Amino acid sequence: MKPQILILSTLVLFWTLGIIPSYANNEDDQDDEDKLRATKICRECDLSGINLNNDDLIGAVLPNADLSDVGMSHAVAISTYLPRADLSDANLKRAYLTSAYLYEANLTDANLSMAYLTNANLTGANLTDANLTEAYLIRVNLREAELTEANLCDANLTNAILSSAILLNANLPKVNLSRANLNDANLTNTNLTRANLTRANLTSANLTGSDLSETDLTGANLSGADLSETDLSESNLTGANLTGANLTNAILNSALTCNTTMPDGTVDNSDCK
Repeated sequence: MKPQILILSTLVLFWTLGIIPSYANNEDDQDDEDKLRATKICRECDLSGINLNNDDLIGAVLPNADLSDVGMSHAVAISTYLPRADLSDANLKRAYLTSAYLYEANLTDANLSMAYLTNANLTGANLTDANLTEAYLIRVNLREAELTEANLCDANLTNAILSSAILLNANLPKVNLSRANLNDANLTNTNLTRANLTRANLTSANLTGSDLSETDLTGANLSGADLSETDLSESNLTGANLTGANLTNAILNSALTCNTTMPDGTVDNSDCK
C-alpha cells in the first residue's frame, strides 16, 4: 500500500474512533441557522443563543428545536410551529407570536413582556418564572400550562383558556381575565389584586390564600371553588355564583354583593341599589 493511502486510512480510522477531534457540531450549528434563514424549516435544530431580533419567522416550522437563550425581540413569528421547542431564557419581548403553536414548549424564565400571543396554543407549556407583563394573550390556550411564579401584571387574557393550569404564587395584578376559563386551575397564593374576572369560569378552582382584593368578579362562576383564607376585601361579587365554594377564613370586608349566590345557595342582595 502506498504511504499516502496508508496515512489517509489511518486518519479516517482515528477520526471514526474519536481519537481525532471533530468540528462537525459547530458546522452543524451554523448549518441549522442557515437552514432556518433559507427555508424557515428546521426540525430538532440547535439554534441556542442566536440573534433573531426583528427577523421574519412567519410560518416557521421548528418542532423540538433548541432556541434557549435566543434573541427574538420584535421578531414577527406569526403562525410559527414550535411544539416542544426549548425557549428557556429566550428574549421574546414584543415578539409577534399570534396563532403560534407552542404545545408543551419550554418557556421557563423567558421574557414575553408586551408580546403578542393572541390565539396562540400553549397547551401544556412550561412558563415557570416567565415574564408576561402587558402581554396580549387574548383567546390564548394555556390548558394545563405551568405558570408558577410567572409575572402577568397588566396582561390581557380575555377569553383565554387556563383550565387545569398551575399558577402557584403567580403575579397577576390588574390582569384582564374577563370571560376566561379557569376551571380547576390552581391559583394558590396568587396575586390577583384589582384584576378583571368578570364572567370568568372559576369552577372548582383552588384560590387558597390568594389576594383578590378590589377584584371585579361580576358574573363570575366560582361554584365549588376553594376560597379559604382568600382576601376578597372590596371585591365586586355582583351576580357571582359561589355555590358550594369554600370561604373558610376568607376576608370579605366591604365586598359588594348583589344577586350573589352564596355557598349555601341563598342569594345575597345586601348591596343592591
